[in-house]
Amino acid sequence: MSKTVGFPMIRNFSGDSRDFIPELFAFMDRYENVEFYLEEGYGERLGYTKDDYMKASNKIRFVSREESFDKDITMILKNPEPEDLEMLKDGSEYFTMLHYATRPKVREIIARKKLKTFAMDHIVGDDGKRIFVDYFGTAFNACSAGVEALKE
Repeated sequence: MSKTVGFPMIRNFSGDSRDFIPELFAFMDRYENVEFYLEEGYGERLGYTKDDYMKASNKIRFVSREESFDKDITMILKNPEPEDLEMLKDGSEYFTMLHYATRPKVREIIARKKLKTFAMDHIVGDDGKRIFVDYFGTAFNACSAGVEALKE
């Protein structure tokens, strides 16, 4: 049985042009029964072309944003807006920066859709330090949540 893996692009962080690079797909190409579905335009903001990705793996297909979310597994470098998360398939796996503590709406969607989540921001190396880290983004979201709490 094949597993489908969707790769939507980040859209809610103005000027943020992070996507996984073709070398990741070349690395993951070794896995059998896996198909990769990249959102149309994936990698272009980094200077990559559709052909760069297709050369990395013949398991890649370019699809609409909606279709890139509706897969067995979805991987995106930053958590998108809650309305985008609604496109995730119920019971699917979701791998991203989750920052559970500062995103109550995201936690609600995860629970309601019964998602199996993997939080990049909780993965640490042997030294106990985070492997994936965006200190500015983390601090900004925490400050935003604190200001909202103070407003109440």
